[in-house]
Amino acid sequence: MKHGGAWGSRCVGGLAAVMLLAHCGGEETQERSTGQVSPESPAVLRQEAATSLTFAASADARVEQANPALNFGGEGKLVADASPLAESYLRFNVSGVTGVVSRAVLRLYATDGTTDGPLLHRASGGWTETGLTWNNRPGPSGAAVGDTGAISSGTWVEYDVSSVVRGNGQADFVLVGTSGNGTDFASREHSRTDWRPQLVLTVEPGLGCMPRTETTTIDIPSTYDGYVSQSQPTRRSGSEPMLRVDASPERLESFVQFRFSLLEEWHVRQAKLRLYVTDGTTNGPVLHRAGDQWPVPPDYDIDWNTRPALFGGPVGNLGALSAGTWAEYDVSSIVTNDGIYSFGLLPESNDGADFYSGDTDWSQYELRPRLMLTVESDPYCTYRGTGGGLTGWTRHYGGVGVERLHALASDAQGNFVAAGLFGDAPFPNQKGFALARYTADGTPVWSRQVTTGNVRVRALAVTSLGNILVVGNYGGSPDLGSGPLPSAPMSDYTPALFIAKFSPTGQTEWAHGFSATYVRPPEGELEYWPVIPTSVATDANGSLIVGGGFHGQMDLGGGTLSAGGSSTYPEDPFAGGFVAKFSWSGQHLWSRAFEAGGFTMPGWVRAVATDPAGNVLVGGHVNSYGDLGDGQTGTRAPYIAKYSASGAFVWKKLFLGAYGEVVGVQPLGTSGVAFTANLGATFTFGGTSYTGGSPEDPGGPDNVSGFTGTLSASGADGWIRSLGAASTRGLVTDAGGTLTVTGYGYDYDVGGGSLGAPTGFGYTPFVARYSASGGAHLWSRSFDRDLLGGDYYPALQLAPQPGGSVVVGSDFAFPVHQDGRDYTPRGASDLFYFQLKP
Repeated sequence: MKHGGAWGSRCVGGLAAVMLLAHCGGEETQERSTGQVSPESPAVLRQEAATSLTFAASADARVEQANPALNFGGEGKLVADASPLAESYLRFNVSGVTGVVSRAVLRLYATDGTTDGPLLHRASGGWTETGLTWNNRPGPSGAAVGDTGAISSGTWVEYDVSSVVRGNGQADFVLVGTSGNGTDFASREHSRTDWRPQLVLTVEPGLGCMPRTETTTIDIPSTYDGYVSQSQPTRRSGSEPMLRVDASPERLESFVQFRFSLLEEWHVRQAKLRLYVTDGTTNGPVLHRAGDQWPVPPDYDIDWNTRPALFGGPVGNLGALSAGTWAEYDVSSIVTNDGIYSFGLLPESNDGADFYSGDTDWSQYELRPRLMLTVESDPYCTYRGTGGGLTGWTRHYGGVGVERLHALASDAQGNFVAAGLFGDAPFPNQKGFALARYTADGTPVWSRQVTTGNVRVRALAVTSLGNILVVGNYGGSPDLGSGPLPSAPMSDYTPALFIAKFSPTGQTEWAHGFSATYVRPPEGELEYWPVIPTSVATDANGSLIVGGGFHGQMDLGGGTLSAGGSSTYPEDPFAGGFVAKFSWSGQHLWSRAFEAGGFTMPGWVRAVATDPAGNVLVGGHVNSYGDLGDGQTGTRAPYIAKYSASGAFVWKKLFLGAYGEVVGVQPLGTSGVAFTANLGATFTFGGTSYTGGSPEDPGGPDNVSGFTGTLSASGADGWIRSLGAASTRGLVTDAGGTLTVTGYGYDYDVGGGSLGAPTGFGYTPFVARYSASGGAHLWSRSFDRDLLGGDYYPALQLAPQPGGSVVVGSDFAFPVHQDGRDYTPRGASDLFYFQLKP
């Protein structure tokens, strides 16, 4: 009879409090935009004094029990009445709020008075104005947020909704009548525009916090359940796979109890008890609240004599139930916080009903009794700064299929190019890629499917002439447009490397493929090993510079490169690194390899870039056998190295004592180098000690902190700053020398104050900007956790634009919220681009 101890949640696993994890579910909302071409107006960031913002309803409708299948969404009045039963729903879309909401008021104009005005409740957002009926209406969510007494016709009625409207987002309400003397209000379709519903917010000046809340759904299985029999008063059935409710030939009643806890910043918005029907009925059971002092030890079961007492009136009553469906009771008025909640199911007919219990077979786990909670977080800040980082424009593109963004780059004019899975032509196996070019404001110019072969793009760059350089992996012998690439194994674990050049209109200029191999003694068996490119850059001559990791040996055109013996261990092999330069026509110019070391981190090259003089900057992690150009390092360390245009070693910077890796490098003109890194342990920079990661897990490869900083043109330490718990992913610089960094984390502060989402909500991506001199924090913003960028963790890709703006790209498979608007994917996943201003 006991199921899951004192709490439970499908999304949670073994945590003592319900933790709300990414992709556990959530309230789906409709996108509130029809156009995807016109740039969107940025929000006002700072407000000098308290501001009153008024929002009109974006949807409203009444529903009537007497006409349960009719929709009244287009009519001019809203009605709340207890006899005959009528309720009314309203929706407001709040956007552009950048300060703190000190008061929120819902204003309705009464066109017919009453002696006792209706209750106002929150409602879930799963309804549309043209589709809402009495039969499909969502129930009230939680306790009433507003009430009023007598209402006179021809007056405004105000409900204080400050407790539930605290920033940008969608707010849904339902008016529930409390007396047979109902009242009417003007709807948003009323002929008098000045009588239409309003949501009025008082916004106090702030530091540009851009507050938002999160809403998600969690699924809690029953902790205890069982049925009891009047004719067998000592029989205990708590371990049986069914819950039974019947009035005859024997009276059977069922009881269900839920125990759960929520983290402090989460609050119940809606609760539904769901039971899976295995035997239907013409008249479903009545649901009552039951006492919580059960079950009875020592076996934690109940019988007719020890069943819990019922109290209060019926909580819910269902009509006919069909086998193989869910019976659902809205218990939002009861389940308002965490704790213990018990319910009794009593029969209303001799035609009984059976439901799966919490003791049904594990193969039916998803069909056990559930308490479905929609929970909302406290407000939190998504912006820190004093003026920059506002949204210039937003673009949402997608169709019925899968749209994935794998790489993004821009040209000198701010136009940008994307690679990934998108466009009108399908990708049957989710392999291959397309290219697309956009103008600087995100308007599509062209799109071309290159291949549906076993290919994955890893990075791209755009030359000064607009040509597109692409690097990635492949298996088999795909044709990128200039003939089949050299054959390579099809296994996902042994991908080969390709490099390719495309014209400004997306036509293939050339493509080359390379494999890494190893001949294992003594049999002489030929093995194929992976080559993974991570970064690509170009220079004024249109050269292609690529870096990454590999195992075994490979020849990129300049002779055999070796990743060292550690890279081909039968167990736990470690990758070495490589960097190579090819001419504008695809000819090998030079290449280097950095050997792996045993029992250590991979020696990947993570980032490559070029400066205005054509020097090549490289960042990553090197192992003790690795030679960056002046002999083996003899130690493992994150590093930055500089090479001349011809590949000659110039200098290196090792972060001695630290583990982790440099993940981004960019030139600061000819005067210096900017970098981002994820570093753990203690190291010295500029004569000062810094520590990355938590001291509670020293040496753990994932126990790192994000850092960003600069070096001089000769490799001397400049400035560095810690980004705390955040991990960095990308870096761009501009002509003014500012650094714009992207990454992800939770409960993090990257310089201006906390941007963290609520505890347990998972990682959120961020973009942050720092000054060229000293790394002063200028602004930072966090974004929706479901912007994944084709990755497991939230990921945003950056591309610089003239004047200091940046284009941000990603993709999303779940609804995302940004700048007070909700975007819902039109297919399995969609593309998402937006511009952040300086």
